[in-house]
Amino acid sequence: MTKHSNRRSRWSFLALVIGASVVAATLVYADCRIAATAGHAAPETVEAHFTGEFDRGAPVYRLPSITVSASRNEAVIEARAPKRDAREQKSRTRVPS
Repeated sequence: MTKHSNRRSRWSFLALVIGASVVAATLVYADCRIAATAGHAAPETVEAHFTGEFDRGAPVYRLPSITVSASRNEAVIEARAPKRDAREQKSRTRVPS
């Protein structure tokens, strides 16, 4: 085997490996996209309804109700946490105008 044919076979092998890698990555990506959208017929839309009221110049919307659940241990820890001073809470929630 000559040096020239050895070089050509090395480049051919490298091109084959790169091509196979691109095909494998494309198939894995497509499979992940299909699995991610499985079971979702259409994206869920959240509808907000205008209440006809304005708060500080901004319209107020009513959103659908949600269900919240927490373990008892987390609720007890939160209830036992020290309460913040009322002045500190007001200063944190104040919006500059």
